[in-house]
Amino acid sequence: MYFVYILYCPETGLSYVGHTSHLILRYYEHRDGMSRWTRRMRSPFLVYWEHFESRSEAMRREKYFKHGCGFRVRGEIIQRFTVEWM
Repeated sequence: MYFVYILYCPETGLSYVGHTSHLILRYYEHRDGMSRWTRRMRSPFLVYWEHFESRSEAMRREKYFKHGCGFRVRGEIIQRFTVEWM
């Protein structure tokens, strides 16, 4: 099983989209600064995730969130998170 996830850091306003087969482990790697792409995020929140049966499906969904209208959808997800939780 593979996951697509969105991280968001309210302190910096940065967000990140990725995919993994071990969601919790990958979250801790991001949180502990072990990923160079999210090192600037001081304390990221896991705001969204989806699961998929294959890696190719997860990669396709990750690409969707990074481009075009999926980028807007990602912004809406983050906005919903900040309204409900912040």
